[in-house]
Amino acid sequence: MDVYFDTNIYSHIFTRHRVSDADVRKLERSIDAGKVQIFTSFPVIEETNAARLSALDEANGRLELIRTLAVQDKIIKHHSELIGGDIRAYANGESPPSKFRAPYPGLRDVFWDHTAKNYKELDDFARETINQVTGFADDLDHSFKTLIKPLVQEERDKRVEQQSFSAYWKKMSKPWVRAVADKYGWLQECRARGINGLLKVHSLRISTIAQVSLTYAYTYERTEFDRGNSRDMHHVGCASAVPTFVTHDKPLTKLLNRMPPPNLEVITLETMLSRL
Repeated sequence: MDVYFDTNIYSHIFTRHRVSDADVRKLERSIDAGKVQIFTSFPVIEETNAARLSALDEANGRLELIRTLAVQDKIIKHHSELIGGDIRAYANGESPPSKFRAPYPGLRDVFWDHTAKNYKELDDFARETINQVTGFADDLDHSFKTLIKPLVQEERDKRVEQQSFSAYWKKMSKPWVRAVADKYGWLQECRARGINGLLKVHSLRISTIAQVSLTYAYTYERTEFDRGNSRDMHHVGCASAVPTFVTHDKPLTKLLNRMPPPNLEVITLETMLSRL
C-alpha cells in the first residue's frame, strides 16, 4: 500500500490527537513488514520545518517521525516540478516522467544536524517557506478573482439557483487548466494536442478537481479566502504520485470528494490502519 501523508497526520501522530500508542505500533509494524510505504514530499518537510519558528520541540519531533516512517531513498517531486513535467510531456507527446526523485544531499541535515549553525539556516528556510506560501496564496487569490470570478458572475446573472458542481465543472475546468498550461509556457502546444486530453492527465485532473472545487466553495459556500488553501493545493499535486492520500483535513477531503479523483482515494489514518 503506497500512501502520502498530509502534514497534519505527522502532527497528530506526534501529539497523539486521534491517534493512540497502539495505532503507532501497528503503523510501525506494517512498515517493517512491507505492508505500507509512506512517501513524503518537499512541502511536508518545508511545512514541518516552518513550525520550528513557533514550536521547535514539536517541529523536531515531527521531523523525526518523517525520518523514521517515510521512505528515505526517494521523495515525491515538488508539486510545481511534478505538474510542470506532466504538462511538458503532454505538450510534446511524451510519456509522463517519474513523480519521484532522490532527496537533495543537504536534506539529511534537516533531520540529523542539530548544531546552532544548522538551526540558523533552518530558521532562514522556515521564513523563506512562509514567504513562498504567502506568494502562492496571493497568486491563487488573484487567479480566482481575475479568471474564475467573472465567469461565476456571468453564470449567476443567468440564474437564481445555485449551480450544481457538475455544471460548474463544465464551465470552469477548461479555463483553469488552460491557465495552468499558460503559466508553465506550454499553452500553444497543449491546445494543438487538445485541452480535453490535458484534463485527462492524472496529476492535472486531480489538481484541477481540487482547484475548481475550491473556487466552487468560495463561490457558494465560503465568505473568506483561507490562505492555508494554497498549501493544500501543493499537497494535492504531490498526492497524485500515489494511490492513497491520508489526511485529517475535513474541508480538503470535501473538496476532493465533490468529484472523486480517478485513481486517488482520500482517507483518514484510522481507515488506513483498519486495512492493514
